[in-house]
Amino acid sequence: MKHAANKSAAALSKCKTSSRPRILLLAYSISPTRGSEYSVGWNHVKHLSEFCDLTVLYGLAGPHMGDLEEIEDYLRINGEMKNVNFVPIRPNGLARFLNAPNRAGFLVYSFYLAYRIWHLQAAQVARARINSDRIDLIHYLCPIGYREPSFLWKLDKPFIWGPIGGLTPTRHLKGAPRPWKALAKVKLKNLVNRINLAVAHRVSRALASADTVIAATSENQKILQERFGVTPILMSENAISEKSIASKALHICVKKEPVRLIWIGSLDWRKSPDLLLDAMNAVGISDWTLDIVGTGALRSHVEAQANELGLVRQVTFHGNIPRTKVQELLHRADLHLITSMGEGTPTTIWEAMAAGVPTLTLDHCGMHDVVCGNCGVRIALTDYVGTRDRIANTIVGLINDRSALLRLTEGVVTCRSQHLWSKRSQDWLEIYEAAIARAQG
Repeated sequence: MKHAANKSAAALSKCKTSSRPRILLLAYSISPTRGSEYSVGWNHVKHLSEFCDLTVLYGLAGPHMGDLEEIEDYLRINGEMKNVNFVPIRPNGLARFLNAPNRAGFLVYSFYLAYRIWHLQAAQVARARINSDRIDLIHYLCPIGYREPSFLWKLDKPFIWGPIGGLTPTRHLKGAPRPWKALAKVKLKNLVNRINLAVAHRVSRALASADTVIAATSENQKILQERFGVTPILMSENAISEKSIASKALHICVKKEPVRLIWIGSLDWRKSPDLLLDAMNAVGISDWTLDIVGTGALRSHVEAQANELGLVRQVTFHGNIPRTKVQELLHRADLHLITSMGEGTPTTIWEAMAAGVPTLTLDHCGMHDVVCGNCGVRIALTDYVGTRDRIANTIVGLINDRSALLRLTEGVVTCRSQHLWSKRSQDWLEIYEAAIARAQG
């Protein structure tokens, strides 16, 4: 791992000696303290700013459009970030009006109307910044969803879009004990997604105009190829910071200690915490503990489920806790679990790998691209009972064979060297410089 990091650092140093690319980066959602989409923007800016001059247009650093205090507070306390010019795009009156129902929580899809207005604002600012900041290239980074292609592809500069996700349907396991409303919501979402793909003319034009398209997962890559006729580069939206890597205390070789499991995510039907608890009930032995981190609409439901299944002594619900506390739990964990029915590439994978923890996951989305047999286990999706039993049987096998779990833990150290931000930054620099060179002829 050290050799790979040094090799990437050497390559980046070589790039640094040449002219620094001047990048206009559209990162609608960005925050130094939040995970998920917010961390995609922040990590990209943090690591690429060493090698590029970045003008960053953003509009979200909190729960709702226009909540920018987290970035503003960070910059006030820590000072301006070197080589980065953060440019807030505050929603105008029309955008605020259209987003009001979403903000109130009763008509969430009104956000997309407001979001389009926000992108029109961003395009106006970008047009002015192209000359004043002597921009070489425009990169539309995040959010990673495909539905809003922005208007930046219309500007007269090389345009990169991605990583792009959100094209794949959310899965539903046959026989899953879901209320009809939850099932109807999944079916409606997938129907809307199919319709969007069929009539996504602005998306098609933006993709055709892009110099480079990046797909967040292989599933999205395939759809982009088949539906829009583009050839995307495959690259996950996030990566692992070397500073976050911790050495792992390999206590799992001690047979007497319970295996410590961790699950991190929103407690909702998409993340499937009920599948997790049903699988743990099917494990049938008690030589484990489980930390569940996160909250959501299903918290009372899954807490009641754990009580009904007699798992309360082994399962701890932590709710929403600071990232530092999450990292502490990860450092003590032996196995990280993902049961989600729809994702890009979850940030929790990178956090687990940084902590030296293997991942057991359902075999789809970005998890399929990142987790391999050396650093984790991928569970095939069939029906609910079959998937539940495969999860349970795999966990039983790892509990009973600590040497197999130890091998996976050691494999994480090898595999994560391929997903370091030092390497990812090199990949992005090569993409940027190639696009700029093509534009210059």
